[in-house]
Amino acid sequence: MDGGENMSRRSRLTRFIITAVLIVFIILAFIWKTGPGYGVFILPPSPGDYGSYVLSRLEQGLGSGTTEWISQKEIFRQKLKNAQTYDEADEVLKEAILTAGGKDSKLITRDEKERAIYNFAKPEVVRNGDILTITLPEFMGNSAQAENYVRTVSDALTGRNYRGVILDISNLKGGSPGVLFSSVAPLLEDGKLMTLVYRGGHRQDITLSKGQISGFSDALKTESIKNSTRIPLAVITGENTEGSGEQLLTAFNGRENLRIFGKPTAGMITVKNSIPLLSGNELSLTVGLTEDRRGVVFGYSPIYPDEEEEHETALKKAAEWLTIQIEQLPDAGKYLEIKGIMTQPEP
Repeated sequence: MDGGENMSRRSRLTRFIITAVLIVFIILAFIWKTGPGYGVFILPPSPGDYGSYVLSRLEQGLGSGTTEWISQKEIFRQKLKNAQTYDEADEVLKEAILTAGGKDSKLITRDEKERAIYNFAKPEVVRNGDILTITLPEFMGNSAQAENYVRTVSDALTGRNYRGVILDISNLKGGSPGVLFSSVAPLLEDGKLMTLVYRGGHRQDITLSKGQISGFSDALKTESIKNSTRIPLAVITGENTEGSGEQLLTAFNGRENLRIFGKPTAGMITVKNSIPLLSGNELSLTVGLTEDRRGVVFGYSPIYPDEEEEHETALKKAAEWLTIQIEQLPDAGKYLEIKGIMTQPEP
């Protein structure tokens, strides 16, 4: 009896192992066959297979419905088949992304990402009498630097010792939009700030509620925030105001006590998707346009200031305008301060 039972157990165990191996084999075969189409590889792919997968991702691009892309796509595919390394494939993709995404799509190299972290610059905050001047630089840093960036601005905006703000975004070439929006959340009105309009019709609202920017995955949260939209705000723009810097500018559209000084912006008010590459590089692909809270759609046209001036003159005139506004609004600057700490939003 004992011998028969042991043989039966061994037989069941053998059948179980064989079944499990077959299931694993089927799963691996399925992944091997279909995985590359979704960027899933059991083994490191060849440069050609890798490039072909990324090329399929470029179909999301704003220009992927054009005759130029349709006619060039197969040429890019053939070039990728001949690539011997990932870096060679990236050179082809660097060319392809301009056709699929547009002039503001680009390849960001490993070195560029590392330099952005190494050269991280905090926003500059200066108070002169009743006026607080905040200068926002481009941001492409890590999570710790993101918190540092946001806290520098939001902490300054909690003070009660100013009654007007100059926001200088004349050299804000873009970067992580959630970080930029979170930093100036006290100056933005609660509710819908803008809508990202993707190719194909998908729409994503960007909203603000109690210090939380929703719609950007990289946004930070400030607890128990109270907005102040009664503070007069002057924004300084320039030819280097680009991408998410321009999106930030559109978020102020419709705000009371707002005036824009400087030069027209770059005119690249688009939505980007980041595609990480096996080479360590990254593709920034343009996939949509920006619609402000009033329903106005922005894309490749610049935003013009209310008063077009060179940078130094723009700063001077902004201060003069704010001084007049402060005199006319004696209660400007009376608002509830921000309380709490910066935290990553709940997933």
